[in-house]
Amino acid sequence: MSKNLIITLSIIGVLLISGFTVFNIYRSTYDKNVELNSAFKAQKNVIAGNFDKMWKVLRDQAHVTDKAAQAFKDIYVPMIEGRYSKGDGSLMKWVTEQNPQFDQSMYKDLMQSIEALRSEFENEQKKILAIKEQHDNLRGRFWSHIFLGDVPELEYLMITSTQTQNVVLTGNDDIDMFQEKKDTTK
Repeated sequence: MSKNLIITLSIIGVLLISGFTVFNIYRSTYDKNVELNSAFKAQKNVIAGNFDKMWKVLRDQAHVTDKAAQAFKDIYVPMIEGRYSKGDGSLMKWVTEQNPQFDQSMYKDLMQSIEALRSEFENEQKKILAIKEQHDNLRGRFWSHIFLGDVPELEYLMITSTQTQNVVLTGNDDIDMFQEKKDTTK
């Protein structure tokens, strides 16, 4: 083989290897972008479904709790009025008698459901933020940016309370858990 043919084949080989390498970087970057966009869209639906489930369960549990409290009141009040309103001193019998007790466990169950479902919802939001972070990193890396420079950022608006939004905006955390009125005259 002639020296010129070897040099030509070597240059062609280097160009093919370089082209193949660039193509693989592009393909990998493109595929990762597609995966992250797909995961992002799917996670948005998971969050919506999770939020819907959370509020339906909490609404239904609160409704059952309210109904149970009302049913207890509907039974207990007339029973006590009928038993102790005679004016014959029987009012003090309530101390020694076994009276019905209202079962508070439904409220405890409701509180546990609130905590568990809100934690589950928070975890689903953390997942979408992790996907967004991966996508932002992909768009920001040198080689990826060359291929994905025009790809828009994934947008997600965190679902939070008005109080949280105010704290983030102002930097002031003055939330009163029991919403007691503060004396502003001091």
